[in-house]
Amino acid sequence: MELTFFQMITRKVCVLPQATGAQFIQVDHITGDFVGCQSVDPEHLLACRNKYSSIVIFGGIHPKYYRLKELSTPITESAAKAEILADAVVVTGEYTGGETSLKDLRLVKKAIVDHPLIAGSGVNVRNVRAQLIITDGAIVGTAFKKKGVQPGEPPDVELVEKFMGEVEKVRNF
Repeated sequence: MELTFFQMITRKVCVLPQATGAQFIQVDHITGDFVGCQSVDPEHLLACRNKYSSIVIFGGIHPKYYRLKELSTPITESAAKAEILADAVVVTGEYTGGETSLKDLRLVKKAIVDHPLIAGSGVNVRNVRAQLIITDGAIVGTAFKKKGVQPGEPPDVELVEKFMGEVEKVRNF
């Protein structure tokens, strides 16, 4: 049987964390059909997930930089499908560093209830409380850099400490 391009990539993506000791992978778009991009093969992804069960899969829905072929696909529908394929569902803003919409996060959380939800972009010291009250975690990068989206710029220790101080307030709430 000949594998599709996505099946080959999925196989490599599932093997890489196993070989390097990584604990998770993030799939930008785990559900939906996007313009100029091959869709995830759910059966193949589930097979990889079963074979490499120690690897956690973060699955993005309606991700930044991708355009759905069917623009009317509700985010809640994508969330329900992603819940089956991913250990955690990731919702992003419209660009790197762009805040994830609280409305989208609430809609997705309502659709997936107890399944982990991750804010995938734009979480910063000013909005971390509002974001983490809805979600189970966040992917943070830009907020730790003085110049924001600047390739190669290292994280700033003071920004990380300030951010984590706000996270601790939410955890102790």
